[in-house]
Amino acid sequence: MENLPNELLLIISLKLDLNSMINFSSVNKNNFKLLDDNFFEELYELYYNSNLWKIICKRPLYNSKALNNFKLELLRIENFQQCLDYINNNRWTKKDFYNYWKNNENNILNI
Repeated sequence: MENLPNELLLIISLKLDLNSMINFSSVNKNNFKLLDDNFFEELYELYYNSNLWKIICKRPLYNSKALNNFKLELLRIENFQQCLDYINNNRWTKKDFYNYWKNNENNILNI
């Protein structure tokens, strides 16, 4: 696998689910460098779009602890989504996240 071109490794990684991608990035140094934060930023754009990231970064620190890279943020969102899967609930959409954050911020401001 070390002799595969990077383009092919990227194509393979895009066929994986997020947790498998993370594992794939840990296989060797080449994969780790290839699947860097730029890769996960593009993946984040594909999954959620940049508006969600902008909103995450603008939220007050007392209300949200945005992680400093896309890989960790995607993992956190995916872990939450898997918890929803586990309890047989629908995965959240971008709108669900927006509504939750807006409601949560309103509740904190009204305390």
